[in-house]
Amino acid sequence: MKKIILTICLILVICSCRDAYHRNLSEYSYKTPRQHEVLKIMRAYFINLYENSSSLSTKKLRELRRMKKNYYYKLSDQDLTLTVPGPSWEIRGPLTIEQVEQESLEEMSQYPDVPQVPFGYANEKWIELKSQYKDGDEFYYFKSDRLSWAYLRGRSGNVLIHNNEVVNMLVTEIN
Repeated sequence: MKKIILTICLILVICSCRDAYHRNLSEYSYKTPRQHEVLKIMRAYFINLYENSSSLSTKKLRELRRMKKNYYYKLSDQDLTLTVPGPSWEIRGPLTIEQVEQESLEEMSQYPDVPQVPFGYANEKWIELKSQYKDGDEFYYFKSDRLSWAYLRGRSGNVLIHNNEVVNMLVTEIN
């Protein structure tokens, strides 16, 4: 009887570990290689912004260095108030200007008090971002992971990539 119970427990542990492993893999696997590359480009951009900030503690700098070296590295201390793109961020694209505007107009249509133009009240910022577009550039939609939203550091928006560098971005949602 003890062997049967032990065998059942062992099977349950193996199955739960396998499921957890596959859940973690699926978090990363739905993105194309280019989308991962764009997230890495955005990650470098965000880290450079943070590093150039004069108010960083040595603890934050250590975390940033770890994040630079390892794309899959997640913050170990959630109190650091950093939002850095990683493999668990949502990303869609590349998108055309028309696709970005259409998605935004669909979103704006849910809010009748908001101007019915792309990005509503942020339309001027969109026009500025759109004016920076050159042939060969790519627009991507991004949304930070669930944990960043839970810790009130979430953000989403659109980013313009040129020659594997962030030209500019329009953050449309933050908390």
